[in-house]
Amino acid sequence: MMNMLSNNTKQKGVGTLIVVLILGGIIVEIALAGILAVTFLNSQNYGVRVSAQALASAQSGFEEAFVRIIRNKNLLAGSPVLNSDWNYFSLQFPDVSVKTIACKKAASGASVSVNPISGDLSCNDNSPLPPPDVLYSAKGGIYEIVSRGSSFTKRRQLRAFVAVDPVTGVATLQSLQEVPYDN
Repeated sequence: MMNMLSNNTKQKGVGTLIVVLILGGIIVEIALAGILAVTFLNSQNYGVRVSAQALASAQSGFEEAFVRIIRNKNLLAGSPVLNSDWNYFSLQFPDVSVKTIACKKAASGASVSVNPISGDLSCNDNSPLPPPDVLYSAKGGIYEIVSRGSSFTKRRQLRAFVAVDPVTGVATLQSLQEVPYDN
């Protein structure tokens, strides 16, 4: 009798062990799926936040260039010296960086170009005139501002056109749009 009782208890123990292992495996799989889902959602939110930081930095670069145009309306066309204190500036912060340039568009169509190797911005005379919706006055001038913001892996670029009235000196924003980040 004792031998039968002991053998029956051993079978129940083996059955219980199998059930506990299966339930434990299911619980571990559910926990891992939850962790992966949370990680995936956080990485998506992180990408959106980093992209917004890049856009905000490009916006701040544009605003700084617009203020510089308001203060000094005699910005000359031509290739600027890198990091000159007027029409080209670059700012570095721990999480974001900004490169901004402002070029006065002449009747020949001076505009901004990008160095394909270094990614630096410069003024050139080979670009087309501003879009037709931008008012153009040969006497006052149109300034093209290109501001590039980057944060970690996200990069955003803004292009703006500012018209300066030759008589009053009033600077008016004609166009501001986000354009694809060209390398």
